Amino acid sequence: MHVIIDAEYGGRPLDEQQLMLLAGELTAHIGMTPMGEPLYVGGTHPWGPSLIIPWQESHASVHYMPPPTLAVDLFSCKAFDDRAALVWLWERLFLVRLLNYRLIPRFFDRFQAS
Repeated sequence: MHVIIDAEYGGRPLDEQQLMLLAGELTAHIGMTPMGEPLYVGGTHPWGPSLIIPWQESHASVHYMPPPTLAVDLFSCKAFDDRAALVWLWERLFLVRLLNYRLIPRFFDRFQAS
């Protein structure tokens, strides 16, 4: 499954330490298996930082765009509760307005146990 979230955030972007902590928490929250260290890339004005989180099941990314926009992608061949992930991210990333939310089923989703 592939979840795409574009939203506006309140406040300042999370710093490197906060984003690295978020990576571990998100991985555990939706039941993924970490694969190596997350990659943090500091942003240049007007772009903010980005975080890429590798999982055995695939990956996630968080990209701060020109303020106050944030883009999140959660991509996995393992099913997870997309709505619970959205609520969790909403609180952790200080989101204030949802601009776009898409759940895209993938071919391999049909092989998931019900």
